[in-house]
Amino acid sequence: MTTEIRPVKKLLGLLACLLLLPAWAHAQAGGGADLNISPKRLVFSGASRSAVVYVFNRGTESASYSIEFVDRVMLPDGQIVAVAEATTNADAPASIAALKSAKEMLNFTPRRVTLGPGESQIIRVRLLAPAGLAAGEYRSHMTVSTLPSEDVGVTAEQLANVNDGQLAVKVVSLLSLSIPVIVRQEVGAGKPALAQLAVAPNPGHASDQPAAFLTLSLLRSGAGSVYGNIEVLAQKAGGKAEAVGGIKGVAVYPEIDHRAVQVPLGREVHAGEHLMVRFVEDDEGGKANVLADASLDVR
Repeated sequence: MTTEIRPVKKLLGLLACLLLLPAWAHAQAGGGADLNISPKRLVFSGASRSAVVYVFNRGTESASYSIEFVDRVMLPDGQIVAVAEATTNADAPASIAALKSAKEMLNFTPRRVTLGPGESQIIRVRLLAPAGLAAGEYRSHMTVSTLPSEDVGVTAEQLANVNDGQLAVKVVSLLSLSIPVIVRQEVGAGKPALAQLAVAPNPGHASDQPAAFLTLSLLRSGAGSVYGNIEVLAQKAGGKAEAVGGIKGVAVYPEIDHRAVQVPLGREVHAGEHLMVRFVEDDEGGKANVLADASLDVR
């Protein structure tokens, strides 16, 4: 998925720790914070030069947010990591070298907001592409991060109860949520394909876990990225096709040409069933076009 959530727990004083979790378009943390961003991605192409992003505080308390652009790269396993954090990964250098950053050509306002419960803020984004920009797809990620409130520090009373040689800390849960902002210069979206389909059972799964997985490789060709939803339908001999699984918001960015995807299935599939897998446009407003498809006969 291409909308990324990065919850952060800061030990205010001397210690900080970053925790990375899967991408969601909606994020929650303790203390009543509840952050949402819309849309899930922005694409500038053709003559488009401006757009808006909505930041929502769905929580029960006021919260302050900082907004910035961060360059992130996609690794072959599908992880999306900040360039500054990716250098320890063996696959990162090739992805970083292939990334075309849009950060310096994107202007936006405001850069910091405070929202009460239920309030929203429009972030206005403008593309200032330089003259003679080479053809290609450029990208950076608008990142909205919660800021600690003014009363989160360690109090004098708390310090008074700390013995000599001990460290006084206070853990505060913060959030960081980002969306990709893409600039297509004289190129279109890439062309997707599905390959290497296989069913992987999930034995002994709990009731709230997938019964099985469909593993596949999502391929990309062309200069642009691909983005869409994966749908899985199963059909028994002589029966009707039924939806058995899927995953939304799957992308392959230009720095890689394929990635492994694991699609959770709501039930086990058995020998003799025919699986139909579709990669479709992420379009909530109407019927989505099928961008790629493949099938698998379960044995």
